Amino acid sequence: MASVLIDKFLFGVFFFLTLQFNVWCSNRMLEPNLRIAAFNLKVFGDKKLQNSDVVNILVKIIKRYDITIVQEIRDIDGSSFKTLMEKLNSQAMDPEYASVLSDRLGKTNSKEEYGMIYRKGLVLLVDTYQYPDPSYTFFERPPFAFRVRTNAVDLDEFAIIAIHTKPENAVEEIKKLVDVYQNTSDHWNGLKNILIAGDFNAGCRYVTASEMKTIALRNDPSYTWLIGDNVDTTTYNSDCAYDRFVVAGDALKAAIVPGTARVFRFDEEYKLTEEETKDVSDHYPIEVDIRGKVDRSELDKFHSYMSMSFQDITVHPKSAIEQITRSLVFKKNGFSISYEMSSKVRAHAKASLDNKTKSEILTTLERIHKDSSPLITEQVLELTELYLNSPIMNGIPGAHGFLVPYNGLAARSDNTTSVKSFQCDTQHLKAVNVTLNI
Repeated sequence: MASVLIDKFLFGVFFFLTLQFNVWCSNRMLEPNLRIAAFNLKVFGDKKLQNSDVVNILVKIIKRYDITIVQEIRDIDGSSFKTLMEKLNSQAMDPEYASVLSDRLGKTNSKEEYGMIYRKGLVLLVDTYQYPDPSYTFFERPPFAFRVRTNAVDLDEFAIIAIHTKPENAVEEIKKLVDVYQNTSDHWNGLKNILIAGDFNAGCRYVTASEMKTIALRNDPSYTWLIGDNVDTTTYNSDCAYDRFVVAGDALKAAIVPGTARVFRFDEEYKLTEEETKDVSDHYPIEVDIRGKVDRSELDKFHSYMSMSFQDITVHPKSAIEQITRSLVFKKNGFSISYEMSSKVRAHAKASLDNKTKSEILTTLERIHKDSSPLITEQVLELTELYLNSPIMNGIPGAHGFLVPYNGLAARSDNTTSVKSFQCDTQHLKAVNVTLNI
């Protein structure tokens, strides 16, 4: 009689393999991501400074970032930008901000400066470099580069090249950025990890789709564009991807956190009217995160365990459940048996096995397969082993898993897989759960 009941139980069972990774990490195990922005301030000078509401919004925006590359600074004596920095630091938490500006650049009397605003103590400015184009042969505003060092990420150094192209000459200026990258890299003894950031005017009538195909910076796989052509980076009634990030260098590419390159719609965040938004800028800031540094000594303290359970999807009389709980199939493999009453006489059964390593889980499944093949078929065993030994599963306890939320694994037609997305909360990761439903 018991064997019949067990067969009924096995006939209606779903196999849930739950992996739970626990970790204890100190505050220094994981540095927060380094967030970088590029922002066209739209004619920033004395007139804009007089609008206190606009200045307050600019301060709010800049405070979001560890590094902000700013363009279109038209401040003849530098007093307006200095006042902006003073207001920023009056509201900033430690560490406070510092800044560096290029010379005033431009063919005409309407000259502009590039700038970098950065958190002191977190980011060290190592050097700056002005791309040599003294006669303005190639650029309306020749690119200006900032070389930085920070202990917050797993890069010794990297550089950011600021660019604001002339709209009517955007195609030719963007083409020339390949030479700017090489020139900057050579100037800094072969530095490869460089981010090109700013207002490229790389969209709509200034750079068409057919023209984009002629641009080496776009077609050379050495360069990765992080803001898509379909992203609207303007606040006006247009739909143009003018502002871009282009990244070069394998280490910097690997350090970019996927999914973090985007626009920041400050009008929605701060509930601004259309006019208030236009007063701030005709561009949204674009932003991207660089993965924070992991303390490898703390990572070595990572501990993990796995839990596995079998759960019946059918409902049984209480008498049948009692016979299932006495099943040797589960007991001799160390499972604990429980059931949930759905009424006074009927219930669901569940068998659980906790705190096991991957090899212990696989060994147990193999034993159950030999003892009771209807419960663990050869197909289920092979599929489970494939998942447990896959690179993505092995990567979960590592640093990559602490930073990138998992949105799910590829699912086969006969199963589903779900992974709870997670990140360190104030650099403390408590648990990660992965469930395979087979």
